[in-house]
Amino acid sequence: MFVGKEKNKNIQTIHYTKMKLLRYTFLFFSLFKTLELKSQTLITDVGSSNNYHINYPAKFYGTVPPTGFMVTFKAANSNTGPSTLKLNSFSPFAIKKNNNNDLGANDFLTNTFATVIYDGANWQMLSCHKLADYVSGTGKASGVAFWNSLNTIASDSTNFVWDDVNNRLGIGTNTPNADLDVIGSTNTTNLKVNNTLVLSPNQQSFDTNYTVNLNAYIRLFKTGGNSIITIPNGISDGQLITIIYESNIGSFADFNTSNIIFSNSNSPFPNQWNLNSNSTLLWSAYQSLWIEIASSK
Repeated sequence: MFVGKEKNKNIQTIHYTKMKLLRYTFLFFSLFKTLELKSQTLITDVGSSNNYHINYPAKFYGTVPPTGFMVTFKAANSNTGPSTLKLNSFSPFAIKKNNNNDLGANDFLTNTFATVIYDGANWQMLSCHKLADYVSGTGKASGVAFWNSLNTIASDSTNFVWDDVNNRLGIGTNTPNADLDVIGSTNTTNLKVNNTLVLSPNQQSFDTNYTVNLNAYIRLFKTGGNSIITIPNGISDGQLITIIYESNIGSFADFNTSNIIFSNSNSPFPNQWNLNSNSTLLWSAYQSLWIEIASSK
């Protein structure tokens, strides 16, 4: 008799446990399907530009959205500046990007999907999916692209060019002839050359009195008329310049020799120097003179 009662009690306990398990399974499944349904629901903005409003299919408690609540919605309008988002009947809160920055114009675009999360004070924009509309501008073949405004890419196919066939970059030219071809002035703090440094001739044409630029290698061309060429004082002790003789210089121009000592003299020439050969000059800061150290005479 006692054994029978204990057996019935165990059967009832097992039955109750099964029913409870089935109940929780049903509740969990219902909750899962509800969440799944809500996650698949298209949330569309019903507000206006800069004042977005969405109605989310859920019941909220309190006076502010839950901290950490994240939602993706479809914006009905582009924004023109700082914007807010109103969730259901809550008050609207500012939408920020990069932590504490207001939205800029067109951060939200018409019919884009935006994802935001409430951080306890503001909505933080996580993404806005329509990248093609974020970037505008037109490119040109071979032109290197660069940003010329916050949202606009441009290119310059004349002065900033990539030669994709020969893998060359041109600055100031659209036909680069070297890996890096710069037409124009450059400014560098340190220049390191691992192999060979080639200095191209500084070819100067002149018709009137002319002051030479202090480059390492100078070739002068005369186009007509008489003139006097002046070489300014050097920049640093030991500086070298080489002047390449051109047959048409000597008959049309003389060099001002007030700061030059030639190899056959101990003092500057009192008169002009009629160049008829190649010549290399070294600057002596101690003497404040150019000293001719080599000549092809």
